[in-house]
Amino acid sequence: MSNPLKAAFTLTCLIVLLVTAFAVLARSFWSGPSPAEWVSRYGPDAEQYALASLSVPPDSEPKPPQTLSTLSIERGPDYVSFCKPSGGPFASSGYAYSTSGHVPVGGLGGEPRILRWQHLSGHWYAWSAD
Repeated sequence: MSNPLKAAFTLTCLIVLLVTAFAVLARSFWSGPSPAEWVSRYGPDAEQYALASLSVPPDSEPKPPQTLSTLSIERGPDYVSFCKPSGGPFASSGYAYSTSGHVPVGGLGGEPRILRWQHLSGHWYAWSAD
């Protein structure tokens, strides 16, 4: 191989590596914690809050604990949803504590429809909406 071909090959390999590294970092940054991480980090407080919230009328919801203060919380008749605000109208996702397991009809996170509703464990579900 001549020098220009070696340089082009090396540059191409470097670009592929950089793009791959950026994609991996971007995915981990934008996707947030894994379901297991989320449930272990927020689960105990979120579950206690969800149970307390679902046991009272909608107009008298309890105040969420400080550990949940960075989350957007949404309540329905048989679920409480938690998500990090996405800052925009697209691709919201989060976790829900649902006593029925039914997919909420009106969407979640300000989105009109739920694209994914996946059972994690117990009464916990992961969701994404658009």
